[in-house]
Amino acid sequence: MRRNGNSGFGLSLCTILSFGYVSFVSSAVLSIWIASGHSQIAIAETAQTLRDEQEAIRMASDFAQRSVVQVESFGGREVVDESAVAAGPSSGTIVGADGWIVTSLFQFRGDPASITVLLSDGTRKAAKLVARDYAREFALLKIDVDRPLIEPIVSPKSEWLNGQWAIALGKTFDTQTASRSVGILSATDRIFGRAIQTDCKVSPHNYGGPLIDIRGRVLGILAPIDPGIATEGEVQQWYDSGIGFAIPIEEVLKRLPNLKKGEDIYPGKAGIRPALNDDFRGPVILAGVAPGTPASKAGLKAGDKLLKVNDTTIQWPNHIRHALGNADAQTLVNVTVERDGKTKNVDVELVKELPVYRTPFWGILPDHDFQNSITQRKASDPESKVESKVTSEGVRLAAILDDAAVRLEGLRVGMILRKLNGELIKTIADLDRQISFLDHREKVTVEVIEVSEDGVPTDPKTLSFASTTWPEEVPLQKSLIEKAIADPKSEKADAKNDKQTGIVNLVMGDVKNQAFLFVPSNYQDSDESGLLVVLAEPGRVERKAWVDAWEVFCRNHRFMVAVVSPADPEKWSIEELEIVKRTLQDIRNRYSIDSRRLVIGGIGGGSLPALILGAQSRSIARGIWVSAPGGPKGIRVPQAEPMESPAFLFQGEKNGFQSLTSQLQKLGYRTNLSSNQYDPVKALGSDSLNQVQAFCASLEWK
Repeated sequence: MRRNGNSGFGLSLCTILSFGYVSFVSSAVLSIWIASGHSQIAIAETAQTLRDEQEAIRMASDFAQRSVVQVESFGGREVVDESAVAAGPSSGTIVGADGWIVTSLFQFRGDPASITVLLSDGTRKAAKLVARDYAREFALLKIDVDRPLIEPIVSPKSEWLNGQWAIALGKTFDTQTASRSVGILSATDRIFGRAIQTDCKVSPHNYGGPLIDIRGRVLGILAPIDPGIATEGEVQQWYDSGIGFAIPIEEVLKRLPNLKKGEDIYPGKAGIRPALNDDFRGPVILAGVAPGTPASKAGLKAGDKLLKVNDTTIQWPNHIRHALGNADAQTLVNVTVERDGKTKNVDVELVKELPVYRTPFWGILPDHDFQNSITQRKASDPESKVESKVTSEGVRLAAILDDAAVRLEGLRVGMILRKLNGELIKTIADLDRQISFLDHREKVTVEVIEVSEDGVPTDPKTLSFASTTWPEEVPLQKSLIEKAIADPKSEKADAKNDKQTGIVNLVMGDVKNQAFLFVPSNYQDSDESGLLVVLAEPGRVERKAWVDAWEVFCRNHRFMVAVVSPADPEKWSIEELEIVKRTLQDIRNRYSIDSRRLVIGGIGGGSLPALILGAQSRSIARGIWVSAPGGPKGIRVPQAEPMESPAFLFQGEKNGFQSLTSQLQKLGYRTNLSSNQYDPVKALGSDSLNQVQAFCASLEWK
């Protein structure tokens, strides 16, 4: 691979044209000259400029296409639009004169029976798949050569400017003449540092081909890398979108030595979890580190203030993603934290996969009313010393499952949890966070107190017990259902506040989607409510049927239900997920929502977009409910992590959901599968309604 930044095909005009502004400037000059009576001169010079521009693009493409090849694979399969199709021909770029070629991972996720490379002179060569880079979506091939291949010239990153010319090349259709798409270099360091962005046409026709500059030098390798959509094959949706990505060629070349050894490359993972969900707020305090992860082994812990990762200063959680975005598994990163006023540096070795995480389960129900009364007392009289601190902080237990291990070790209803493994528990949110970062296979110690009827606390007592994992019976564990349903809180007087209750129309702005929210009459702003957001079956939504089915549950369990319909009465579109997100945020801005009990649901045709939305919003959604005849195909869900491990309830044909359920269980998620499909019109009193309501209520259990 030639790296001489000043080399190229030698056209002197290229330097002038490299910023892509010639047409604009020429048009402006033309207007001025016409006004000055110089129209003929201006027209002639503009025409010459356009001819020079076209010639520069042609010569750059002709120069670079000598290093572009066609790649054919046979026997491989890929999922596109939920259908299995043969991979077919695509493009590749030579990176070694002795037969090394990089191509897109698009047709090499599986193992093709055979691979053929067609060179520019028509020579056909058998190729071997040597290694894959799963972080950057490209594969390395090797062919035997009779003579050295022509390597492209590297465009130095130090010379790149946003707005400069860019040309995408591919040889899917022709082995000799590359297809060409002209645009600009739109941005660098996209997808958290892994890619550059262009507005050139980018699709499977030129995946694996080069993105070049106006001098014919390679900027990067075109790839179907996407910003994190949740389904396999969804790079199809970026066709003709005006957005395309390429992996910087320097990053490709940097990894060639390892790839040539047959070593696959994966994104590096650390197991760090910030306390804030907002990507653009700081400082970054660690909520905890997942058990068994590199961050845990390096000694990082909850409460550490993150200062730097390598040379990247960390001010917001988003900076972590940029710092680690281009880091590979098996590499070291240096992490700087502040702990107890002192700075600490540790080396963290990133890994391909974090240990499978499963949410620990104790079988306890925290007393929300006790927590709420503490909050209200503190708000009304912050200086009050009437109550001892011992009884004004901590989490009191409202219920314990009969067969829970904690009951056998002495935990009782009414006890107040004060510490977990030595860390103070002030609120239910504290308990939720601390339990989330436990290893369910290890014992824990808790400090508890009891309070007599006259308000006298006992001396603290320490108990030790082992956690379990959430029950995976079908449907939910019977005793859990009974206790969840039989925990009414509807005795409160109806709320007296300025918030609208009943059926609330949600204004959707300039879109055609319709949405409404049901808020029970006993809603109180000081008492956080759970929220179920349903993506409805396309067609008419019977609001009364939804209210009749959910009103009692919402009153009893401090819940709201929002139902959103697609603009098209026949189907949902993926683009409408942004509208659902806006609706969700609007509700959270207007009402007091309990983030620990937020559920995303989908009925029938709304099931696939609901699953995608839930997979994209794992740090927000604690439950994902789908009721449809069968499970959708091609869903890509990341491995479960602390604070990002929603529970799933699937209602429908068991065989249709079995594969997806099995996949999610292997990734560490709590799943429940039922054959009872939900019918919004006939829901009242049905088993399917009881199941989903128990599922929503169960999210409050720990």
